[in-house]
Amino acid sequence: MLALLVALLAPPGAPSVLPLRCLDQGHAPSCDRWLVPLGEAAPEGDLRRACAFEAPYACGLLADKAPRWASRDQHVAWQMIACRADPAACRKVVGVMDDARLAPATRARAAKITARACQRWADVCYALAQKATDPEALRGWLERACAGDDGRACRDLAWRLERGDGVVADPKRAQEIGDRACARGAAELCLHRLRQ
Repeated sequence: MLALLVALLAPPGAPSVLPLRCLDQGHAPSCDRWLVPLGEAAPEGDLRRACAFEAPYACGLLADKAPRWASRDQHVAWQMIACRADPAACRKVVGVMDDARLAPATRARAAKITARACQRWADVCYALAQKATDPEALRGWLERACAGDDGRACRDLAWRLERGDGVVADPKRAQEIGDRACARGAAELCLHRLRQ
């Protein structure tokens, strides 16, 4: 609460409200802990300082504020740092990682970071599946997301296996995965099965 009060009462260009452990030692968790209560009210300068130490929360806020001076690659770089702690930031990176306006190195780094994030969060795997153009990659992302209990991924995989859409048809496996999808809340697949 004190951090919020200090930030709101500080005049523009005032010294940082970040704790010394963040500023002097570059301790990213200290930066983020101090900035979380401030949220959108956090001064841009403090967000930039904390993001320089790769504080995930600060970088995510900075990317969301979208300063005009920052390039598209810079925004994606901030989101990639935020992706270490926030699946929503990872999904944002997935949404832009094939943008031809990004530098090739940024796109390659985004692909690696989101693939790593898929190991932690099933919804990131599902977002990667939505962007996949290669049938094998699509199936792989759906398999991972379904294994992570993402009902949408189980539903999509079951339908593909049932129809042989981009994968070898496998009705038995489609049934197993479809059951898992129903258990995970994919209501439209359950209704479809009841009508058959």
